[in-house]
Amino acid sequence: MLAGGVDSLVNYGAMCCFMRLDAMSRNVACPELASRPFDSDRDGFVMGEGAGFVVLQRLADVYQPGPEPLGLVLGHASTADAHHLVAPSPDGAGAIRCMELALADAGVQRRDLAHINAHGTSTVLNDRAEATALTSLFAGSCPPVTAVKGSTGHMIAGSGAVEAIVSLLSLRHRLVPPVAGLRTIDPAFDLDIVRDVPRQAAPGYALSNSFGFGGANTALVLAASGPAA
Repeated sequence: MLAGGVDSLVNYGAMCCFMRLDAMSRNVACPELASRPFDSDRDGFVMGEGAGFVVLQRLADVYQPGPEPLGLVLGHASTADAHHLVAPSPDGAGAIRCMELALADAGVQRRDLAHINAHGTSTVLNDRAEATALTSLFAGSCPPVTAVKGSTGHMIAGSGAVEAIVSLLSLRHRLVPPVAGLRTIDPAFDLDIVRDVPRQAAPGYALSNSFGFGGANTALVLAASGPAA
């Protein structure tokens, strides 16, 4: 199965819509810091364009002759907040349930996660809701957290697939990328957010989150394969 996502929304109509929703950054003074997930001065996302695709195989076929698999999809889940047309539930309830279900589907314990690839849009409400969910779920023992959108911007329908691939590569190389653009972590967030330089990571699993508008939540639990696993 070929699975992935792609989007190309850097155009007048799409940009106007997201601006009207007050979702996009207006940081014209320092555009290189416009996308800064979990930063205390974040003010919205930067629109990105991109695509990511993977070839999925049944586990029984993975170790047959052919290319070495990049990793394994151990579990997944989807939930809906049903809270607001655009905003996520501020208590992170839907996101918490989504992550719990994904971990249960994978048969993975929270303590065994090597890192979390957060949805991390750099919007005020979304980052706050996700940070609240992570803090509640992991109760002070959250694994290292990164957010790819600091580097790529928000590729909308392309984001989830690209971030899943980044998560798998991080596991294979045991190296978690820092959140680009992050200067001052929001003091309200009690999370171990990777910043400034890549972080060496212990062996384990990755949780890749995609928490969209209106509380449409998806989470994947991933594992590396091959010599670096």
